[in-house]
Amino acid sequence: MRVHLVRHGRTRWNDERRLQGWEGVELSEEGVAQIKALAQKLKGLKPDAVYSSDLERAVQSAKLLISEAGWDAPHIVDPRLREIYHGSWEGRRASEFKELAERVKPGEFGPPDGEGFRPLARRLAEFLEDLRGTGYREVVLVGHQVTNAALKLLLLGYPPEHPVFDYLAHAMLSSLALLAQTGYNICQLVQSNSQLEEFEL
Repeated sequence: MRVHLVRHGRTRWNDERRLQGWEGVELSEEGVAQIKALAQKLKGLKPDAVYSSDLERAVQSAKLLISEAGWDAPHIVDPRLREIYHGSWEGRRASEFKELAERVKPGEFGPPDGEGFRPLARRLAEFLEDLRGTGYREVVLVGHQVTNAALKLLLLGYPPEHPVFDYLAHAMLSSLALLAQTGYNICQLVQSNSQLEEFEL
């Protein structure tokens, strides 16, 4: 099965450098334009289905992709594709996290009422297992930055209990600190194209 990972289009909270998590933030005008432009590049695809999380920015992105690319594919909403839950951190600006990496131990991420990377990996692994059973040959998954990073590790063969997910948690802390200082996070700096990536399942 060919799996295309797409990140949702940009939102106002992205511009304001706020943690979005499970908040239902809609696409900005720039975000809509991003997805429409991506759809033009993907018109040659013939996905059997387009999956997205149930968060507004992902749902909106998936629907735009289907309509703009002219795909004859169902849109399937699955809450397991949601972004990692930031709990009481949601809505806070990156500028509030300048000292975060020093205050939190390696392998930890998030407030006590948030979601850890292992629970995130487990729900995504469960989703992928169900996806394998569909018999589809090609799918598009419209997700979120942290969710897609975890999906990539799972698709590369790392199980949810692998230490690599501890490293991902620590990288997230460093990324927030970097974002607060420079305006760029780690994924933006090291990925040539974080909006679309392709894998085999």
